[in-house]
Amino acid sequence: DYEWSCDKVRKFDLTKRCRAVLFSPIFGRIDPRQIVEWILVDKLDVRFQLQMHKFIWTPTQRGV
Repeated sequence: DYEWSCDKVRKFDLTKRCRAVLFSPIFGRIDPRQIVEWILVDKLDVRFQLQMHKFIWTPTQRGV
């Protein structure tokens, strides 16, 4: 969950220890815009990632 992830990023100073910290929504469970808004409000130095294959092909399609 978002709050848990934020806690771990801060607790372990992951943005300084890792090349990139990626946040990604669970497809169909939360609007991606909501996570982006939270990241901006919290001023997190993380990258936002979408699973593009879920948007290009049907979300249930395998092997793409």
